[in-house]
Amino acid sequence: MSTQLLTSAASKVRTSIQLLETLTERYAGNVSVRFWDDSSWSSRPELPARFILVLRHAGALRQMLWPFSAVAFGEAYIFDDFDIEGDIFAFTPWLAQLITLGEQTGLGEKLRLLWRLLQLPRQANPRTFFESMRHPVPPGGIEGRTDARAPRPPKHHRLSARPLT
Repeated sequence: MSTQLLTSAASKVRTSIQLLETLTERYAGNVSVRFWDDSSWSSRPELPARFILVLRHAGALRQMLWPFSAVAFGEAYIFDDFDIEGDIFAFTPWLAQLITLGEQTGLGEKLRLLWRLLQLPRQANPRTFFESMRHPVPPGGIEGRTDARAPRPPKHHRLSARPLT
């Protein structure tokens, strides 16, 4: 792996940590995070980790927090951009803290958070069943075809709407 790729990955982790530091500075508990590259970070390492926030890819925080809504957060969880390991009930106070932070933070600080958030890649896991089933077509296509469509089955294998007699 090239040094440039390592630096780019480290830069994304660093940006994520800076964002997490801001989001956890007023939280009394410990937020432990494991990043997509298996590195980790804790907001309060002297406290035990009751849960671990697992970020699956470099854009996971962006998917969780942008746009600022419960829907974006829920979608990011459902579509596996992040996961919670350990006690999910221990995660809920930090989630409540995030909601409080969003309500009490001034416009200037929100814009600074948004700027950091937008520094993260626009990466997400597929959002629909059909997106998740999409596979790249090999260079030669499928059996000489250049598109991803499978060949049609022979006519005698197709379903028909005719009533059985």
